[in-house]
Parts: sequence; structure tokens; C-alpha cells
Amino acid sequence: LIQLGDPIYGGFGSAPKFPNSANLSFMLRYSKLSGISKFQEFALKTLRKMAQGGIFDQLRGGFHRYSTDSRWLVPHFEKMLYDNALIPVVYTEAYQITKDPFYLEVVTKTLNYVLDEMTSTEGGFYSAQDADSEGEEGKYYVWNKSEIQKILGNDTDVFCLFYDVTDGGNFEGKTILCNNISLSSVAFKFGKTEDQVKNILDSGIKKLLDVRSKRISPGLDDKILTSWNALMISALAKGFRVSNEQSFLSAAEKCISFIENHLVKNGKLLRTYKNGTSKIQAYLEDYSYFISALLDIFEINPELKYLETAQTFGNYLIDHFWDP
Repeated sequence: LIQLGDPIYGGFGSAPKFPNSANLSFMLRYSKLSGISKFQEFALKTLRKMAQGGIFDQLRGGFHRYSTDSRWLVPHFEKMLYDNALIPVVYTEAYQITKDPFYLEVVTKTLNYVLDEMTSTEGGFYSAQDADSEGEEGKYYVWNKSEIQKILGNDTDVFCLFYDVTDGGNFEGKTILCNNISLSSVAFKFGKTEDQVKNILDSGIKKLLDVRSKRISPGLDDKILTSWNALMISALAKGFRVSNEQSFLSAAEKCISFIENHLVKNGKLLRTYKNGTSKIQAYLEDYSYFISALLDIFEINPELKYLETAQTFGNYLIDHFWDP
């Protein structure tokens, strides 16, 4: 993995670059087991570079599908539920290792994005948001500097330096927000404290999000898949453990109820739900991820029902999927 790794920007291979959450999670563990620090350093560097790049939605949170370049700058703008379930789990691990709030912020922003934009009123999670709107890839997400100036006024220079916004842009004449400079460098340049800069950035994000929310949004794939929902339950459970954010645990438990009410028939799991209809016998991944999710919740809230459901489906999985 280290030989495949990009020593400058992190990640594996050149372009396109995918997040590869499992590889990073494995490297964190292998570093701990072997006592060799370079594996952990590489994983943490990758996570930092990803979160500073355009693959991460700097305003709203949430990860796009992959980066078309090696710097994590220009994403394929689609947002998939499974990425936004798998990736934050590795950031929770990075936070547990380092206690650096940078990683925790990525977790909370991403999970809040899913709760706000990818959750059905019944408690299930939608599958994806499209890359394009109005027939144009990324149109919803990119900015012109002049547009930002109109919205932010006197705060423009601070915001634009931090998020790499220039007159010429970094993507087809427009700008994908990304971050290549530290808060302290921006504070020094403008003679402000880091807290003052942080307040300007936070206020700028709110204003830009408000404008962005009035744009035509990307299409939504609103089918609800058992396996991906189970991954999201696990992500919310792990996010709750590091953030103590009650809404994460509540959403996870609500999703378990949703699956039990809509995606279980005659003691068997179904795979997909849309417009009130559930169908297709569940696959191995639906069972295994859901069992795993139930155990993740049971560790936080040890109600017997979670353990019993996990055991029931575990027995079903061995009876029907095991090939001797």
C-alpha cells in the first residue's frame, strides 16, 4: 500500500483517486500492531488532504464520489450514501488516535449533511445525489469570485484566501472551494486572531450555503438500500461515540426501526425500498452489514432486542449463505 501511495497528496495511485476507506482503516491498525509509525502518518495525511480538497464539500460537508485528479481537487460531483457512511468512520478513528478537532469536524459535518439532505421522513437514507444540475456537472457547487464578493463584501479577501478562490478559478473558469493554507497564515496576513478568521469563515459559509440552497439542486436517487443504510447506522453509532451528538444516535435507532418495519418480511430481510414498496430478497451484504450495525448500536445502548435481532439474522445468514 505504501508503494502505491502518493507521498505528496496521499491516497493510492494517480488519477482518478478514490477514498479507499478500508485501506486507510487497515493502515491505522497495522501501524498500531507493527509499531511502524509511517503507516499511520500516511493514512492521517491522506485524510487531511481529502478533507481540504474539492472532493469534500467545504460548505455543507459530505464527500463526492472520487477525484478526477491526484490532488483531490476536482471531484466527480455525485455524492453516494455508502461513501458518506464509510469515510467518516475512518475520520472517527483518526480523531480517537490524535484528538485533533480537525478530524472530528469532518465527521460531524458529513453526518449532519446526510441527516439534512439524504434522510427520508420515515427514517431511511437515500442512495445518492447526482453530479449535475441543469445538465451541467458540478454547477450547483462551484463559484465565481465576483459572486462571492457580492455575498461577503468586506470579508471576501479572508474567505477567498482560505478557500483558494481566484479571479481565474481552478475549474473551467470557476472555483471549487478547497483549502491549501493554514488558519494561522491567514490570520497573520490580515493582522487578525485565529478566532476572528474562524468567525469570518463560519459566517461566510452560512451566507454562501444560503445562496446555494436557492440554486436548482442535483437530482436525488431516493431508493433506500438495506446494506447502505446499515453502513450509515454504523457510521452514526461511531460518530456518536466521538461527538456525543444525540441526533446521530437517534437517527441510527430510527433507521433500525425503519428497516424492521419496511424491509423485513416473514423473518427475512428485503434489499430495497422506494415509494412505499419493498422488494428483492436481501443479499449477503444486506445481512452482514445490518448485523454489524445492530451490534454497533448494542454496544452504545445495550437493549436486548438489538442483540436478539442480530443473532436471529446471524443464524439465517449461516443457514442460507454458508457453502460448506
